[in-house]
Amino acid sequence: MSISNNTLRITPKTSKDITCTVEYERVRTLQEIAKEIKDKSKGSLSSDNFKAGCPTSGNTECSGVYKMADYSNSTSLNPDNPGGTSYYFRGEAKDNYVKFGRGTTSDNNSSHDLTWRIVRINGDGSIRLVLDNDIGTSAFNDYSTYEKKYAGYTYDNDSPCTNTSPCTSKEIATNVEDQMGTTDHGGKNSTIKTKLEQWYYDNLISYDQYIAYGIYCNDTSYESGSETGALYYGANVRLYENTSPQLTCPDPKAGSNPSLSDTSNGYHTYGGVYKLKIGLLSADEIILAGFKPSSDGVTYYSNYLYYTPRLSDYFWSSSPLDFISGNAYGFNGHLYNRYLNDANGARPVINLKTEGLKATGEGTKDDPFVIK
Repeated sequence: MSISNNTLRITPKTSKDITCTVEYERVRTLQEIAKEIKDKSKGSLSSDNFKAGCPTSGNTECSGVYKMADYSNSTSLNPDNPGGTSYYFRGEAKDNYVKFGRGTTSDNNSSHDLTWRIVRINGDGSIRLVLDNDIGTSAFNDYSTYEKKYAGYTYDNDSPCTNTSPCTSKEIATNVEDQMGTTDHGGKNSTIKTKLEQWYYDNLISYDQYIAYGIYCNDTSYESGSETGALYYGANVRLYENTSPQLTCPDPKAGSNPSLSDTSNGYHTYGGVYKLKIGLLSADEIILAGFKPSSDGVTYYSNYLYYTPRLSDYFWSSSPLDFISGNAYGFNGHLYNRYLNDANGARPVINLKTEGLKATGEGTKDDPFVIK
């Protein structure tokens, strides 16, 4: 037997017929897989493309990998100077399935292999994943008084979570009490943040060395409204009125009406820019995936990349919608307005490091990338 130029030659020692079956696994580094995904890019899209949406069946022309500027490898995270490019999946993606880690989900309380979908290749080279399931339901924030601060992923922060100073989670600790603490900006955790980080500690703590810090956007900027009227948060205006999703995150500012902020410099101390090990999809990422937005915020369809019948009808995004008549609303996976204390699905998002990791498989549902 000899191997030459990837050819296996077997010389039989008998004249009898011999049948040989040779099986092999194709192993690639995650950096190689990331490059293959980038090489599939169809370029950038316009607002008109995003208005049209891209369903997961019946329209493969709009499906594929596209690119957009992001902030993930910018030193200052300056949204006006992103410094990176993301390559994201849209429409009928059939080659972005990943098996990574073990844990529990809403439909299986026993630890099992977890299936994820690749959302995008980040500008810093890490790979952003969303769980192809949920981990149960949660309020975004449990509250008894109606205050706009509950639109924040954290609130009552000691200082604003900005691009130049994102709210960063603590290093994974040896006990959950330390890990479940707030960020380096103090403040209070939202209900959904607590649920996600508890699940991370219970299920992914042993894989922590492979999971990168990622930037998560809880866009609490706004440009209009009054203290007694409606406040429309950044994603509301950006996605409903302009259909212009982005992967840069505005600072948590009151914009043209700084008197609405809770600090003297126009910033407020809830929401903003976060640097974490686990978080949620933003409403912008849901539009990028092919969801078709509607002007009234009510009409929606379920036929898009991250919908699956196994999930709760709704799952939380990280993006607040508005604050009207004392009630705070958030976007969910259908970009439908939900009270922040409603119970919706919690769907984890993580970012994988690519250095030192390898995978088998082709990324399909039946033959997913299996991280080694």
